Amino acid sequence: MNFLQIVNIVYFAIIGLILFVEIIVGLVRGTGKSLVRLVFLAISAFVAVILTSVVMGRFGGDIYNMLYDNLGLGSLTESLSELFAASPTLAEYLPAVVISALSPIAFTLVFIVLALITMIFGAIINSSFSKGEYGENKKSVDNRVIGMVLSLLCGVIISGCLMMPATGYIVNAGKVYSKLEEQEVIAPTSEQGNSIAEVLKNAKELPIVSVTDTATSFIFDATSQYTLSDGSKSSVAADAESISNVAPAVVNLGTMDFSDTKNIDVTPLRDILKGIENNETIRAIIAEVLSYASGKWLNEQEFMGLNLKKQLPEDIKDDLDPALEKLNETTKATVIDDLNMFIDEIEALSGAYKSVSEFTENDFSDLSKINVEPMNEVVSVIENTVIARKIVANLLASAGQKWIEGKPFMGVDIEAQLPDDLKGVLNPAYDMLSSTDNDNVIDKLHSLTALLADVKAIMGEINVFTAQDFGEGHLQDVDATPLNHVADDIENASSALTRPIVTEIIKRAGEKWLLWNEFLGLNLKQQLPLEYRETLDPALVILADTTEETVVDDINNLADAVSSLVNTYKFARQIASGDTDINTSSATLSAAFATVSANNVELVSGIVDQAVKEMVDDDATSVAVSGVMKKVLEKIAEANVPGSETFTELSEKYADAVTEIVGYVNGGNMQATADAVINVVLENAEVGEVLRDYTSAYESVPVATTPEQKLEIANAIANYEEANPTADADTINAIKAFFAIL
Repeated sequence: MNFLQIVNIVYFAIIGLILFVEIIVGLVRGTGKSLVRLVFLAISAFVAVILTSVVMGRFGGDIYNMLYDNLGLGSLTESLSELFAASPTLAEYLPAVVISALSPIAFTLVFIVLALITMIFGAIINSSFSKGEYGENKKSVDNRVIGMVLSLLCGVIISGCLMMPATGYIVNAGKVYSKLEEQEVIAPTSEQGNSIAEVLKNAKELPIVSVTDTATSFIFDATSQYTLSDGSKSSVAADAESISNVAPAVVNLGTMDFSDTKNIDVTPLRDILKGIENNETIRAIIAEVLSYASGKWLNEQEFMGLNLKKQLPEDIKDDLDPALEKLNETTKATVIDDLNMFIDEIEALSGAYKSVSEFTENDFSDLSKINVEPMNEVVSVIENTVIARKIVANLLASAGQKWIEGKPFMGVDIEAQLPDDLKGVLNPAYDMLSSTDNDNVIDKLHSLTALLADVKAIMGEINVFTAQDFGEGHLQDVDATPLNHVADDIENASSALTRPIVTEIIKRAGEKWLLWNEFLGLNLKQQLPLEYRETLDPALVILADTTEETVVDDINNLADAVSSLVNTYKFARQIASGDTDINTSSATLSAAFATVSANNVELVSGIVDQAVKEMVDDDATSVAVSGVMKKVLEKIAEANVPGSETFTELSEKYADAVTEIVGYVNGGNMQATADAVINVVLENAEVGEVLRDYTSAYESVPVATTPEQKLEIANAIANYEEANPTADADTINAIKAFFAIL
């Protein structure tokens, strides 16, 4: 048998015995006497409530003093001396609550006295009844049954008044115990009922206790009420839950650690808030305690084991003063709002510190992998605060200044982590942060997150580009589109700082690559095949001199140059390998032509010249073909803007023509070459025009063909003239001139 079962048995035994006796008494006494007894008991209970207040008002102070001297209340008040010094209301509250807690017992004693007195009066009244209608010999069955029912009601009143104090204490102790267990102030217990602790926690759940509490709680509340000097009223039952929240929380203030700013646990403050929301008296006490405590903290003094300002980082410890000053002036009327404000500011400060700390944990050696989300979280945390906003503003300003000076902030030196190629490029961002203040901190955070997002995306594209292999046998696989993406990202940047920062990065890349140096792991010219190492110089010269106004065009220019280089290199490799499939080779050359514009025709011509030298072994033939290609490029450049239908058609047309001609020339078959040229000229008037322009510039080139080849060409032209007597003379002359050079 455990303790809970014992409590259950005791309750059933006492209440059962009282009700059993009352049943017997009611059957014996009948209706009249039972009714008189019920009335007197009800009056006794009512009067007992009133007299209890009078008795405890008169003798409560003496009872408290006796308990103070003999039951250790003195040692309790000494241990809480700091709280008593903080709250005059607490000094008044403790005696009041002790007295009110004893009042239910006083009620029961007063009720017993009154019940005994009324029994005497009842006996006198009952003796006056004759033995007629109400006499013992005249009681009917109905009379006895009604008497039993009335007597049962007397039993309910008696058992309720006798068991009310114990029931009230058990139920409220159980509520407090459960709360303390929830807050981990005391260790959890099982529900086996094998200890006093388990009885305190679980006895309130016993059906007999629960029913008794339902019937008598109003008496417990009425008798355990108190009124303080300021007029505030409460009761032990009303205070039980509030105290179970507040008392441990106040004690736990000393466990709060403000030195670990990013992990401040405000649970004790939240628990205090929970305990005072619906209790005016406890609210008044807490208002006084917090006012006193904040005054101590403002002066860097300790309260309940916590020296708040001394724990805060040196550079922000004074920033919390406005919140502490507000708390120092708090009252019963304002404490909920003031404490809510203080908690919100502390949580915002801690959250902001945590997010800033997460941001500083980034690996800044690779800007393409930085996590910008923590800075977005800072914005959401401080947006609706006052103190935390000011603190974060000071943090950002301090961070910017220290990083400008090359010093660490929160243990992080971004400049020390950046690759040598990028050191100093973020100075505009540091400058922007260094001027952060309370008014612009949200805007600065938005600018910073936008900038970091831009830089992250752009550096990702740059890393993709620089990670490629530009060497022999791999150049044909290089993709220039990451550079186009960089240009697009600059054009569509979210931050005004993105363009100057990326311009500096691109400028450094151009300077390094132009001088055969490595930038972010890529030595561009050193990697290129030997014959092509100078082909990108015109684009790199432009890149090295780029400005914020021209950087987008300059990056796209390099992308076009790289694309042309890749495709002409691929075209040369196809021709050199004997691949004369016009569908394959002309598509490659068309891709190279697709990047030609009036701005870069010379650049692309240089790239094409180098490719032609690889395609055609004979120097004179190489010069001739290069000349044709140069004219082709100029013609394409004049055609239209890149991407237009005319431009695309012309690029493809020239690519087809040049591919076919070069393929036959390189194969040494002059008859086939002549036929190819004739067909190309007939089908493409633009090519014929290019040939006519070309011949006047290259008439002095030595003849490189053999007599046999000349004869083959002459025969081809003669056959063409014979078959086409109406052929345009200029076209025939252009063909003759072209082959005269060959």
